[in-house]
Amino acid sequence: MSTQDKLTHAEVRCQSLAAEKERLKSTEARLVSENEMLHRNQQARDQLVISLEAIQVGTRLLGYICRVVP
Repeated sequence: MSTQDKLTHAEVRCQSLAAEKERLKSTEARLVSENEMLHRNQQARDQLVISLEAIQVGTRLLGYICRVVP
C-alpha cells in the first residue's frame, strides 16, 4: 500500500470516527435529558406518596374522632 493510499485510508477513518463521535455526543445528550426527566418524575411520585400518606393519616384521625366523639 502506497503512502498516498495510507493517507487516504487514514483520512476516511478520521472522518468516520468524527461522525461516530458526534452520534455519541447526541446520544449522551439525549440520555442525560431522559435521566433528568426520570429524576423529576421520581421526585413528583415521591411527593404524591407523601401527600397520599398525609391524607390517609387525616382520614384515620377523622374516623377515630367520629367514633370517640358521639
